[in-house]
Amino acid sequence: MNNSKLFYLLILGTCLWGCSQLNNKMGFTIDLDNNVQKEILFSSFVDSISYIPLETTDDCLIGTIHDIIISDSIIFLLNGEQNCIFFFDRKGNYLRKIDRPGPGPGEYTVINQITYNEKKKCLSIASNKILEFDQNGSFIREFNTPFYASDLHLLNDGNYLLSNLKLTGTTKELVVLIDSLGEIKKTLYTKNPKYSICSTNSRELINIEDGIHFISPQIENTIYTYNQDSLTKSSEFCILPEISSRFYQSEITPSFLKENYYRSIYRESSNWINLIYCASDKVRTVLYNKRTKQYIVGEKFKNDMDDKEHIFFLSESKGNIFTNYVKPQNEDDNPIIQILHLKQ
Repeated sequence: MNNSKLFYLLILGTCLWGCSQLNNKMGFTIDLDNNVQKEILFSSFVDSISYIPLETTDDCLIGTIHDIIISDSIIFLLNGEQNCIFFFDRKGNYLRKIDRPGPGPGEYTVINQITYNEKKKCLSIASNKILEFDQNGSFIREFNTPFYASDLHLLNDGNYLLSNLKLTGTTKELVVLIDSLGEIKKTLYTKNPKYSICSTNSRELINIEDGIHFISPQIENTIYTYNQDSLTKSSEFCILPEISSRFYQSEITPSFLKENYYRSIYRESSNWINLIYCASDKVRTVLYNKRTKQYIVGEKFKNDMDDKEHIFFLSESKGNIFTNYVKPQNEDDNPIIQILHLKQ
């Protein structure tokens, strides 16, 4: 073997070893500015699409949707404007709503997020306290929490996972396990004191078959799974281009982004992870297949299957699906729920 070939092999080996070390130590590497597609087609990751039109009545005029939970028998819809929760059956027929803003018992200030426990038939609201309602919308009880939670999940044993990932500047404890009286049993994830940036996650705690998933604030981009009193790392991402930690030492708004990428969306199904990063003049959508360990980076999604424009992905529903909603033909009608049944 001549010297030039030997030199080439040594360089190649060093590069491959370096990439391996990068992926092992810093997680799966994704470059947001390399091989970027203009559009990520639905057909590349969606197997089929189903729709649930939501009935429109005088008592049920929705507007925007903050989140959707699809249970075995009821659809719970958190409205983004009216600070209330609508109940529909699985065919989209309107049933009732919880509309109790106020400072008194059984009332809430602002609804940050909701969760539903199928086994307990209990709907819980995260506000300045936790409020519990049965599946008929009747008030059960309320209790105070150790901090102002931005998301929650009711476990089968009556304990709660409580998240403050969206408001990382307000407390050291970001994800905790609390008992049914609101007392902290275990702190699962604490704030990195180097970083003060807030997250923009809507749904922070995602219910998947193997447990409750959540993603750490930037810069770390690590997904954790909580199951049976144990917290483990399930996915780690090294996002390029690398951002200076100085960018995260004070709370910022998107107007300060400039060339830096700010993670605005995290959602996950059984087999897929979707991360969206924004800079001042561009958006990057990452779609990662957990089974194949492959990913796509694009500027936006495009529905090439039936051409109905999606508005926003939501992913509380358990299983290998993403939920979303689309505009109705009659603009005075309620939105239509779009369910993306994802490929394996």
